[in-house]
Amino acid sequence: MDYPSLLMIQQQNGAQEAGTMSQRKPRCPTGIHKVCQATLSFVAQNKIDSLNLDEFCNCTDHIPATIAVVGAAGSAVSTAVANLLSLFYIPQISYASSSRLLSNKNQYKSFMRTIPTDEHQATAMADVIEYFQWNWVIAVASDD
Repeated sequence: MDYPSLLMIQQQNGAQEAGTMSQRKPRCPTGIHKVCQATLSFVAQNKIDSLNLDEFCNCTDHIPATIAVVGAAGSAVSTAVANLLSLFYIPQISYASSSRLLSNKNQYKSFMRTIPTDEHQATAMADVIEYFQWNWVIAVASDD
């Protein structure tokens, strides 16, 4: 199974969990909203009824009241989205954003994640290397 498939499974699991949470609050359907569908339009349609951004965002479907946003796949995008969503206390659940900056609850009040921060991941990798008493390690990375 490749990395994008794993991310999609994590995203679906996050949406299912958000769906379970929505059962406590009636008439609040959940869904996976792509970040590229203009977070500003999403907030405007859900929180600011007097502001119509459809002409700027090219959104055709009305988004009903939503209790959470799932995503984004990277820390940079999640940071930008979290800045806006936190203003309106709309929860954001990220399945791949690992920057420790997003742990600042004073700035990102409604941001949550399903993976540990980069710092904790590095510590866990070092613990595995120490546990198995490995002498050398090869790191493989991709920037695409």
